[in-house]
Amino acid sequence: MIAEKFGGDLIVDAYRPVEWLDRVRGVLLSPEGGERCSSCFRAQIEGAAKAAVAERCEALSTTLSISPHKDVGVIDLIGEEICRRYRLKWLYRIWRKSGGFALAVRRSTEMGLYRQRYCGCVMSIREEGTELMER
Repeated sequence: MIAEKFGGDLIVDAYRPVEWLDRVRGVLLSPEGGERCSSCFRAQIEGAAKAAVAERCEALSTTLSISPHKDVGVIDLIGEEICRRYRLKWLYRIWRKSGGFALAVRRSTEMGLYRQRYCGCVMSIREEGTELMER
């Protein structure tokens, strides 16, 4: 829906939960914002970098920095390192700055998009609490 609205292509990688669990095995129980998150950021940005190279893009950024709960410094370090390896330019962007988070919430609501209250990993669902599980 969002890709169509803005006239772009949507590239969706395969869902690989077992791979993710293998990746975070030693840090699975680390707190939100810890090594588990860094490992997950790395997986997401690396997947995007591979897609960017396949699509012959020159630069890469991420919407991970829209969340007020994510460490932009960590995201940028990981993004820069991965882009260096893939010969891409890393675009530093803090999407939540200058009311960006509120704007994203408002626009997604206007478009009727679903917004989850957790990052998506099974541990963040657990940390969000049982109220989420009862929906």
